[in-house]
Formats: sequence, structure tokens, C-alpha cells
Amino acid sequence: MMIKVLILICVLFIGDRIMAQEKERLYDFSFSQTPIEEVIAEVERQSGHVFSYESSLLRGFPAITLRMKSFSLVNVLERVFAANGVHYKVVRNYVVLKKRKPFFVISGTVRDFASLETLIQASVYDGKRGMGTMTNNHGFYSLALPGGKVQLTISFVGYKSYQTAFTLSRDTVISVDLVQDNRLDEVLVEGGITRGGIRKVQPGQVRFPVKMVNVLPSLLSESDLLKTLQLMPGVKTGSEGLAGLYVRGGNMDENLYLMDGVPLYNPSHLLGFFSTFNSDAVKNVDFYKSSFPARYGGRLSSVVDVRIKEGDMEAYHGSISVGLIASKLQLEGPIKKGKTSFNVSARRTYLDLIASPLIKSLTRSSSRDNLSYEKGGYYFMDVNAKVTHKFSERNQLALNCYWGHDKAWYGMYDKDKNLSGTDPRDYVSDDNWSWSWGNFIVALEWGARLNSRLYSNTSVSYSRYLSRINISMFEKMQTNKDSGSWKPEVLNDSYSHFNSGIYDWIVKSDFEYNLNERHTGRFGGSYAYHTFVPEMSRLKIASDDFGAGIPGNWQSRTESWVYGNEIALYAEDEIRLTERLRVHPGVRLALFRVERKNYFSVEPRFSLQYQTTKRLSMNVSYAEMSQYVHLLAFGGVSLPSDLWVPVSKEIKPMLSRQVSGGIYYQFNRGWDVSLEGYYKTMKNQIDYLDGASILPEYKNWKEHVAVGKGEAYGLEVQVQKSAGKTTGWVNYTLAWANRRFPGGEINYGRKYPAKYDSRHGVNIALVHRFNKRFDISAAWVFHSGARATIALEKYAGATVEGVVETPPTVDHVEYRNNFRMKAYHRLDLGFNFHRYRKRGVSTWSIGLYNAYSRLNPFFMYSDTERIAGSNARKPVLRQASIFPVIPSFSYTFRF
Repeated sequence: MMIKVLILICVLFIGDRIMAQEKERLYDFSFSQTPIEEVIAEVERQSGHVFSYESSLLRGFPAITLRMKSFSLVNVLERVFAANGVHYKVVRNYVVLKKRKPFFVISGTVRDFASLETLIQASVYDGKRGMGTMTNNHGFYSLALPGGKVQLTISFVGYKSYQTAFTLSRDTVISVDLVQDNRLDEVLVEGGITRGGIRKVQPGQVRFPVKMVNVLPSLLSESDLLKTLQLMPGVKTGSEGLAGLYVRGGNMDENLYLMDGVPLYNPSHLLGFFSTFNSDAVKNVDFYKSSFPARYGGRLSSVVDVRIKEGDMEAYHGSISVGLIASKLQLEGPIKKGKTSFNVSARRTYLDLIASPLIKSLTRSSSRDNLSYEKGGYYFMDVNAKVTHKFSERNQLALNCYWGHDKAWYGMYDKDKNLSGTDPRDYVSDDNWSWSWGNFIVALEWGARLNSRLYSNTSVSYSRYLSRINISMFEKMQTNKDSGSWKPEVLNDSYSHFNSGIYDWIVKSDFEYNLNERHTGRFGGSYAYHTFVPEMSRLKIASDDFGAGIPGNWQSRTESWVYGNEIALYAEDEIRLTERLRVHPGVRLALFRVERKNYFSVEPRFSLQYQTTKRLSMNVSYAEMSQYVHLLAFGGVSLPSDLWVPVSKEIKPMLSRQVSGGIYYQFNRGWDVSLEGYYKTMKNQIDYLDGASILPEYKNWKEHVAVGKGEAYGLEVQVQKSAGKTTGWVNYTLAWANRRFPGGEINYGRKYPAKYDSRHGVNIALVHRFNKRFDISAAWVFHSGARATIALEKYAGATVEGVVETPPTVDHVEYRNNFRMKAYHRLDLGFNFHRYRKRGVSTWSIGLYNAYSRLNPFFMYSDTERIAGSNARKPVLRQASIFPVIPSFSYTFRF
């Protein structure tokens, strides 16, 4: 508790020191149906300011009822005059009142000049009034301004800005195609208050161009979006090399992954070592870890909102990449110039092409009477395809598809002859095991500009995650009993099949509405029909004894189908109270029905930002989140056997409440500093009981889990440089994450640290561009070791009259996650060599993963070792490590 108090004191102390620099005189007012003239007189008396206005301005002005204590003069003027349509301006000791000019809306779309692809989060700013906005996920913007002169600037990182000056006297449409400016230094990171983002009201939000993902070093030169997110403050990784995210004390299943707004249930390949997001297909990424906008829901800890490229509408181009384990292909271009475009990207590993013949060759045993060998392999592949058609400046339709597939298999073949010599027989066995899993998504999305103030986006989508396990066993024996005539003696053929998956049909509509110059609202709703198939298994056995021909039948069949209906409605608003103060209130209503049980939640969201100076801002936020699905998983490895299950009559939805605050400062030349603190509580957390199986099973799963509480809190500091030849960031996280199960099922009901409770974390990511032909990158990661539950003591078992009542030795575990492994740290290096050709650019990339070959712990296990000079042995703990230094290379050609 003391730590939490110190964190809050630290944040509030710094904020108080900053506010003291611009401290204003505060006033107390109390009015009840008071005429405006008396209100003005009282304000003049207390403040010493003199009001100047035309008498006709206040005719018909409503009586004022207001109680304010310790408020500044600006706050009073806002509540009295601005709220009633009168414009005020404080000039020295005078308050000038004028009739507020009517406001008009400037709207339009911002695109790339060459490809006509929309630009997300382009800045639209009126320098005359200091007001601005940004384009949405479809490149559309809407900005309400009072009538009069406007100095409009539309800009985007890496593009030449568009500027125009005019007199605004009616609603105006300005759509702009920006031209790339290769002379500008590329801004790699946008988060907090980076260039153009100081007015953002969302703390805890990170946005960065996908080009950064391709530049930073990665495992086996396979660029990975989730690995880049692991370098953000407040984000913890799982075990060595895995792509899972543990955000601000949350579990792996508490992250919402969206691909063009459609949930993705399995975000990783190769048991979690690579993510399913192909960076060649990705256009933009928004990452939220606090202050979640009301339009997002369904998870507790974070949102990863990924938008896929629409494709170039004017010219064909793409890229080909070949690496150590995978190759990629991306192609985009117009189907009909200026109207319809496509974008297709695909990648595949070829581990199976290398491993399969190698395994067979190394295990092959062949003689005159015997032939045996083993077979196995693994590969993954995925395909992104998107077609976009532009009907007009107001209407656009997009069809997006994603298919990802992983497959692993293993088998043994054995054939023997002359087993008995005098009674020659021919024996054949062929056993095979295969495991495949993957995602499939298809979404039809319609974006429409209904008028200058209202934009809508409606989509219909289907999402599927499926895992299959097939096991077949074939056994045959033949004998030669009738003078050379071979007859079957025994034939056994068995086949087992296991299925697990989740199927979603989703319909949703989102609207953005620019009410006036002070309000920009969003509202919408969605309906999802879920089909959960946690477990479906079948067993088939066929036999043929001396030609009897007994057919195969399904001997065992298990099916589990659960259906859920989910409805959500939301509304949020961005309110500009003053030039310095903005608030972002919102609420989300959700209803989940399963097993004839209804769960209803009201999730308020609120954030406030105060800009003390042009470079300094502060904000606070509060968010409540609900989660209606659980992932039954064991440990930190993402296995395809992990089961997604919904809430039930016994297991209630998980809930979280998070309070966070931050201070952001922007220096000159692209240097930014941010400090954030947070405190989060979680209810209805589930975890496996001690001794539960490592392989989840749906049957009676509720009997193997406990329901409890969690809390997480910490501080995050980040310094980043987003301009110049050297760019990157350094961040530090101080964090705590705890769990408690009051029922006593785990750890006797006492509080214990979560598995990925990590006290300290440091991430450094740097990119230096020497020239257009050569750049280097480096990433260094450090965090306190992960937790593990290990018996650190053993005691002898009891015996009664020679009968062992307990095992000879009994393990004693003091509490859950009682052991912290060694600290984790790793350095990755990347070198990129670019060669510019007439038809494109070729790039050779060389990488070193874990450059100084740190043997980080993957897991710990108990063992014994011999004591020197005796035959006695002592217990020891040993560490398993999987990744030493790993060099890699890849070749990419972009045309």
C-alpha cells in the first residue's frame, strides 16, 4: 500500500510544481436565478476586471444559477458566457464580450498523391485559432470552426504540408492528396505528445508507422509487430522469444487484437514465436493500454487495432523477401485506376522442406528384413487480401480476407520380415500424428460520408479460429501358412480426431459526428453471434481378423457446443472546454447471453487533458472493462490446445478498473519525455488449481479452476527522439502485479505475485541512418526474472510399521510463484544495406539475435548432482535455455 501512495504522491507532486508556474487567482461565486447584469457586477467586484459589451448583446440572456468555489476567472466565464453562445476575451483588466460567430464545418479526405491510398492520423490544423483534428481510420476528417479567416495546414509525417488561407462562410469540403517529401527525416514513433500529437486526449496510447517494425532487429530476420510492442513501457513478454503480451499486470488472453475491426483470437505462429501480422500487409497500428475509448470492449488489458493497406489505385508495385526460414510476397495495384485497388501479401516458412527429409534420413534403418524411419515437420503460412472500391468521394467499399495456417506432424513407420524364422511373417505399422490450427477472417466494410459533419462505417464480418489434432495407428500382420499363399492374420486400424474452435458472426456500425467547434462525438453498436466449440473428439476403430471384414465404427464421440449472443452500444465525446482543457467522456453498455444467463455491464470511460504550455500537458483517465471469454491455457507458451470458453452460470465475467495519469513534455528537435502512473484492480480472474493438467480439457473445466482477484500498479518513464538521423527511445517500468483467491483454493487464500510480475523493466531501441544506403538498429531488453512455483524444501515421509504412509520425500512449496528466475536481458543488432536500382530497391538485412549470447532461463526444473568425494547426491535447481546467439539474414526487393 505504501508503494501505491508513493507513486500517486510522485505524480501529483510533479504536477503541482508544474501548475504552480501558472497559478491563477481563484474565486467563489454563488448565484440562484440571478440576472446577468448582477452576475457581471459581482464578477467585476471580486476580480477587478471591467466588462465591455454592447447592451443589445445580453437581451434575453437567461438568469444564472451557479455555485463555484475556488475557480479561475476563465472557468467562470466559460460557465456563464461560452455555454450560452457569447464569445469572451480577456485583455489585461478588461473582459470583452461579443456575439459568437456562427460555426461551419471543414471536411474532406487526405490521401497519398501517388497511390491515392488514404492517410490515417494526418493532422488538420487552423493556425488562426489554434484548433485542429486528425483523420480517422478511413482518411476522413471533420473540423468545426467559427466563421471568419482560416489558415489551414494539412500535414503528415514524411509528406509536404498543404497550406491554404480563406474566409470560412459556409460548410466547405477540402480533400487533399499529399506528396511525399524524401528530404524529411522519418519520424519513427508517435506516442504521448510527439510532434503533432500534444493535444491528444488519450493517455496510454501508442501509434507508430509500420516501417519501424521492418527496421528493428528481430528473431531470424522475420519482422514482428508484437515483438515491437514488447519494447513499449508497461508491456511484459512471456518466456524467451515468445510473442505474447502481458500488459500492466494482465494475462495473455486479456488483449484484444483487431484486424480491420475484426477480433483475432490466435495472434501467433510457431507456438508463439512469431505473430500472425505480416508487416507487409499492415498500414497502421494503434495500441491502447489505458484510457480505452468507449468504442473498444471485450478485454481487460490492451487493444491492438491493426489496419490493413487498401492498395495503390494508380500503379502496380510490391516486394519479394527471402529469409532463413520464410519467404514473403506482396503485390498491390489498381483494378480500375482511381476507383478500385487490390493488395495481396503472403508468406510461408519452409522448415518442413528442410526438416522432413533430414529427420527421415537421420532415423532411417534399413536391412534385408527391416525398414523403419521417422517422419515429421512444421510450417506456417498466411495470406492477406484486400479489395477496395471507391464509388465516389462519399462512399467506399472494402473486402478484406485473412487466412493463417500452422501445421506440425510426426510419424513412425516400421516393417519387419521373418520374425520367427520357421514361421515367416510380414509385419507393418504406420503411426501418424498431426496438429493444425489457424485463423480465418472475412469482412465487408462500407464507409460513407453522410454529410459534412457525419461519417459512418458499417461492417459485416466472420471470424474463425480452429485447432485440429489427428492421430492414426495402422497395424497389419500377414503369415504364409498355405504353401506360399499370404493371408492377413490381424489388421488393426484406429483413428482419433480432436477439434476445438470459436466461430463469430459480427455486425457493427460506427458513427463520427462533429456537433460544433467544441464537440466531436462517436457512437455506434455491434451484435456478435458466438459459437464456441471447446471440445469435439471422435475415435474410430476398424479390425479384420482372418478376412472377417469387420467395418470401422465411431466407438467414441464427444461434442461440446456453446452459443453466445453479445450486444454492445457506446457513445463518447471529445469536449474542448477551453483552449487548454479537454475532456473525453464515454460509456459502453454490453449484454452477453449464454446458457440462458444474461450478463449486463455498464463501462464508464473518462479522460481529461490540461495543456499548461505549448510543450507541456497533463492528463488523467479512468476506465472500466469487461471480458466475457476465457482462455484455458497452462503456462506462458501459446499452444493450439489452449481452449477459448465463454462465461457460464458459475463463472462470471472478468472486470477491471484502471486509474492512470501522465505528464508529457516536448523538447525541441523531436525529443519527448513522458511519465505515467497507473493502478488497476481485476475481479473474477481465473487460474488453474495446483496440480492441474498441463493440457486443458473442456470437460468439467470449471472444477479445475479458481476464481479470484488481482491488482497491478506501477510507473512508466519514456524518453524518445523522433527526428534526425538517430531515432528511437529509452523507457523504464517499475511495476507490481498480484493475485489473491479468497476461497483458499490457491495459496491458502493469501496474496501472491502473478507469474509475470516483473519489478523492473528497461527497453532501448535505436536506429541510426548513416545515409540512404546503410542503416543500423539495436534493441536492448532487460527485466526482472519471471516467477515460478518450485519446491525449495523437501522432508522425509512418514512410515507406520514399515508401511509407507506418504512418499519417501515430500516437496514443500511455501507459496505460489515463490521463486524468481534470473534477470532477463538481451541485445539484438540489425544491419541493412540498400541498393537503388532503376526498377526498385534491394535490401540485404543481417541480424544478430541475442548478440552476446546471454543464456536466459526458459524454465527451471529440480535435479540432483553428486557431492564431490562421495556417492551421496544433493538437490539442485537447473535452468533450461533455448536461444544462444542466432545470426540471420534476408534479402528483399521492392519494386
